Amino acid sequence: MNTAMIKELRERTGVGFGDCKKALVAADWDMDRAVDVVRRQSGAKAAKKADRTASEGLLGLAVGDAGGAVVEVNVETDFAARSAQFGVFVERAVEQALVTGTDGLAEALEDERQTLVQEIGENVSVRRAAALSVPDGVVAGYLHQDRKKAALVAVSGGEDHDHTDLARDIAMHVTAMRPLVVSPADMPDDVIAKERAILMEQ
Repeated sequence: MNTAMIKELRERTGVGFGDCKKALVAADWDMDRAVDVVRRQSGAKAAKKADRTASEGLLGLAVGDAGGAVVEVNVETDFAARSAQFGVFVERAVEQALVTGTDGLAEALEDERQTLVQEIGENVSVRRAAALSVPDGVVAGYLHQDRKKAALVAVSGGEDHDHTDLARDIAMHVTAMRPLVVSPADMPDDVIAKERAILMEQ
């Protein structure tokens, strides 16, 4: 048994010692072939776990010069959601969304997702993502410390002023208060009627 090769394969793929040994044996101790074996196994294991509910997770938020993005990635347990590998994947997902947009995001991350499933042994799902940009304005965001709530806000107008702090403050307020709409004019009539009825009964 070549422990150094097992260690190298583990460093390259992130999978467990036993799985690395099996992959190297299957590949006749050829490192490149062993990496391919691990990748194929990752896909098979990910497919087996795909039906398991991923109900825990984290949000990632990133803001750049051209706009901002927020991504929700889910996993099966809170323990896995707190793992370093999962956190790295969430950050990778939101950076990808910031650069390339949200269309096809899950597909673009599929190989990395399968590798993560292999590493942590749980189903992982890129559940949803949103991106926001505004011409002649700024985008700022706020991610709550529990990484369960986030908001992106775009502010435009007043070319002589930097509205980044204002946008960030509004994003923080949105995260805390969770408003239903941006403007009173957007509020559905049935919601207004319901709230009015509640106030009348008080």
